[in-house]
Amino acid sequence: MLSLSMSISALATCRRATRANTNLPIDGVAALFDASNLSTLFQDAAMTSPVLANGNPVGAVQDLSGNGHHLLQTKAAACPRYRTDGALHWIEGDGVDDILAGSIPVSSYPLTIAVAFDPVSTTGSGIAGFYQGEGVYKSLMINGYLRAVDRTIAGAFQSGDTNSGFPPKTCAIATFADTSSEVTTQDYVTSSAGYTQTFETPTDFRLFSFRNSDRWKGRIYAAAVFNRVLHANEKATLMQWLAPRAGVTL
Repeated sequence: MLSLSMSISALATCRRATRANTNLPIDGVAALFDASNLSTLFQDAAMTSPVLANGNPVGAVQDLSGNGHHLLQTKAAACPRYRTDGALHWIEGDGVDDILAGSIPVSSYPLTIAVAFDPVSTTGSGIAGFYQGEGVYKSLMINGYLRAVDRTIAGAFQSGDTNSGFPPKTCAIATFADTSSEVTTQDYVTSSAGYTQTFETPTDFRLFSFRNSDRWKGRIYAAAVFNRVLHANEKATLMQWLAPRAGVTL
């Protein structure tokens, strides 16, 4: 079980290059993370040592929404790594123990999770999502194909499946409601017929995992969380924000 410290010390003051227009132009974002904005990445959970170079560990990612929902990792061995090829920037999990997590309060359906990612292997399943227990989670994951899985305490779950095989580098928007779940990518939209679900309040939001027994190996360029459904024009705006961060052409 991870030991995650949510106490935040004063931020170190430093001058570093940041990407312009990082803030997402959509109202009501609960949390926003952008690996291309180096001013939000730190090597430690206390946020005293900034990420400065390719290969540095990432112990904290600051929330750009202004809500203070930062993602942390207090164990050095479980920190994913900041990576860059000079043009793109991402956080990379090793599929062994790497994970970032933090509290993002969400109250009810619907719920939207958006991620720009690259699955570099078939190791692990959970890209990003909310965790309440080993059998209770709402997650965007790869399980043979890209899925939005909503599993409740009762053990029942619903899933919006792409059924398109193992995905390439992708910008995905997962929407969770009490009667269905949906996955929208730069190439397609798919949803699943569901049934009435009781909203189970999750306890933490995670990158690179959907439960304690799972660690996903892959690259995350950016992520966003909303406690509502996005309209079609907002999804288009969100895709336009995610795509250049991952080098995806719309």
